[in-house]
Formats: sequence, structure tokens, C-alpha cells
Amino acid sequence: TALTVDSSGNVGIGTTSPSELLEVSKSTDGATIRISSTQNDSSHSTTTPFGILEFHSSDSSGAGAGVRGSVKSMPSSTTGGAADLVFSTANSSTNDVEMMRITDAGRVGIGETDPDNLLHLKSSDDTLLKLESTDTTVRLALTDSNGTSQVKNAGGKLILESDPDNAVSNSYLGFEIDGSEVSRFDSSGNLGIGTTSPGVSLDVGSLTDAIRVPNGTT
Repeated sequence: TALTVDSSGNVGIGTTSPSELLEVSKSTDGATIRISSTQNDSSHSTTTPFGILEFHSSDSSGAGAGVRGSVKSMPSSTTGGAADLVFSTANSSTNDVEMMRITDAGRVGIGETDPDNLLHLKSSDDTLLKLESTDTTVRLALTDSNGTSQVKNAGGKLILESDPDNAVSNSYLGFEIDGSEVSRFDSSGNLGIGTTSPGVSLDVGSLTDAIRVPNGTT
């Protein structure tokens, strides 16, 4: 039986005993529901989806009856050759508000419709990202083709770790302002200010106004 409607009004496709209003079943993995557009030209609108999956409520509270959430496949250009995936929710005043977008380039924007990077967060909140671990230590690892550095919180202590695995030699912890390095801790723990090769514990390089100690009272 290809289609079954039981006495409760549940519809089964590929099953004779649907347990929900609509159940699609296949005897092997790969059961698929397809939403299709047959438009085949270069006049697609970037504001009209190829297809939409909507979640509607008739409740009149908040923003009133309407779409409380949706997933849209949106053309990213008028040619229709690529698409963004848009996720919407509803707040207390407006239904179907875009909250997250995955672009055709694989970039994710949360609160941003045109993300500049792989992950772009935008909000009026002053805290945009929280990373929480149930362990006693949480790390943010930054890895490239040569090694890893980490930002670590250990019991309220903020620790910056340059190359914690000692994968490369002569690692250092540097500080840059306006694209130029202003100081660094080298792998021996020496601090250089105005020099990239500190030779002693505190090396101020060739600066002529290196250190100022103000007069004070105790």
C-alpha cells in the first residue's frame, strides 16, 4: 500500500500504521521528503524561496496567529544556481523573523544576513559568545598548519598558551597594535618592548624613553 489514511486521520506513505499526522517510511535508509520548484530561468528573486518548511500557530498571543518558525531555501542570485538556507523564529511582537543563515559559501550568520566569515555573530547584546564546560578547565584552541595556541580559563584564571604542545621551536606570545608588533614574550620568558629579540628578562630595545617611574607617596 503506497498511501494509508487511518481512522484517526493520520496519513502514512510507505506505512500502513502511521503514528503521526504524516509519516513517511521506507524499508531502507534514505526516506526523503522533497519540496520542488520547476522554475528554470534567470529571473529568480533573492527574496522568494525555492521552498519553505513552516511551523504555524493559530494562537493569538504575542505576535498573533502566524508562522512561529520556518526553514527556507533562498536563491542567492537571480540565476538560481546557488542557495542560502534561512532559519526563522518568532518573538513576542513579530512572526517569522530570520535568526540564522547558512550561505551558499558555507558561512553561518547569526543575527547577520551577509556573514563575512565562517561564523559571524551580530547582536545588540554586549556578550556575543559564551563557551562553557562542565570540566574545571575550558580552552579555545586556535590551530593552523604549523601548530596550536590556546586561550584557557582554569578556575577563573585566564591563561594564554602559545604552542602548548611544543610543536614548533621558538614560539612566542606577541602583542600587535595597528598591524605592528609592540611587545612579545619569547620562549625563554623574556619580555621585549620595542624589540622582537629580547635578550634579558625585560628588554626595551633601542627606545630612548623606555621606562618612566612616577614620583609617588606611600
